[in-house]
Amino acid sequence: MGSGVLYLRLLCCFLVVLALALVFSTAAAAQGIEDTFHNPRRKAPIGFSVDMEYSADMVLTVVKNVASASAIHGTRIYRKDKEDQITGAEFATSSNVFTDRPSGQVFYKIKKNVVAPEHFPGSNGEGTVTVRYVVQAKEGQLVHLQIDAVYFEESLHARYFSDGSVEAAEYEDIRTQLVAFTTPPSVSAKLVQSAVPSAAVPPVPVPAPDTTELQSALAREQALLAEAKAEEQKLQEQLKQLQFNTQGRVESEGVPLKSFPYNSASTIRTLRKDERGTVLATSRYWYRIRTSKGEEGWVYYVFLEPAR
Repeated sequence: MGSGVLYLRLLCCFLVVLALALVFSTAAAAQGIEDTFHNPRRKAPIGFSVDMEYSADMVLTVVKNVASASAIHGTRIYRKDKEDQITGAEFATSSNVFTDRPSGQVFYKIKKNVVAPEHFPGSNGEGTVTVRYVVQAKEGQLVHLQIDAVYFEESLHARYFSDGSVEAAEYEDIRTQLVAFTTPPSVSAKLVQSAVPSAAVPPVPVPAPDTTELQSALAREQALLAEAKAEEQKLQEQLKQLQFNTQGRVESEGVPLKSFPYNSASTIRTLRKDERGTVLATSRYWYRIRTSKGEEGWVYYVFLEPAR
């Protein structure tokens, strides 16, 4: 009887330990998923990487063209913007935002003074968007391309990595240009054959013309034209936003003038009702203004109306 009771107790202990192990492993797995997909302060980017069957020189040319363009695709500052892109970016060959040092040739596209861009989870305040392109030649005529995007907020020294939208959009731009550079061999052969007159004498073989440089120049011009049109449309939209008369009037008494566009930021001072200010910039829910005393700060949009 005593041995049977002991056996049952041991069995119960084993089942309890097994249940606890399952609970902790499930919680750990859930925590891992949370850290990977939902934590805005995750330490590593989602990023994007792919192996392509193009020559290394061609990939480098196209990637440098895309990195030199002024638009960063896959994100925007204002929700009412029609296109997911930020203009005014600059090309660079170095950046301190990324802590790792990958092998291969590296290019950067950088846009400063950006306020809380979309598709960078958890981002707030004002900072810099940096896109990194890494090109590495591999064996077997393969070229490895890696793209990462990060938003760095200077005031908090915090990094917010893209949710993958920026990398995917930038890769699509690269892929489109690579396709434009490539002419199928069958098309070149048909062009050559149509140029040779039919005769009894066998035609002399004519080598296919090398049109790589012409195609590259054409693709660059087309990309610049598209970028110019997008920039024109962007400026027209911004002009509509600036028709706020650039002058605002405070609607209520005691409205806080914040140092950054979020509620927890420090208050520079409180504004009086009917006090006026010049609107310098706008974000999703905030206006950056300059008061008549020369102070600059952020006001929540519901407290400011166009001055009349």
